[in-house]
Amino acid sequence: MIVFCEVIIMEVGDKIRLKRKELDMTQTELAKKVGYTSRSSINKIEISRKCAPYDKIIKIADALKTTPEYLMGIDTHTPLFNNASLLNKEGIAKVQDYINDLLLSDKYRKGDS
Repeated sequence: MIVFCEVIIMEVGDKIRLKRKELDMTQTELAKKVGYTSRSSINKIEISRKCAPYDKIIKIADALKTTPEYLMGIDTHTPLFNNASLLNKEGIAKVQDYINDLLLSDKYRKGDS
């Protein structure tokens, strides 16, 4: 899961910061709404030093009046998403494991360009 997290972490942090500022919300306010004890956890997520667990992404999305899919950059109109939405937690975990395995290989990873 770490590799998958590293791939999407920058985009998530940027989107959280953008939505938070659109709502004129402080990091402290957002932290309280999602159950963190201080703003430092939100700050780390926004500057890409920490990957939020999916349950926190759900709470953050709710607090920011958006969806987890938006924050994670998932296009909900793709066959991959539509099919994944039919899976239970165990199935989702297997998909994440498979994505992580693919990302370890240069053969399947996008280039830096």
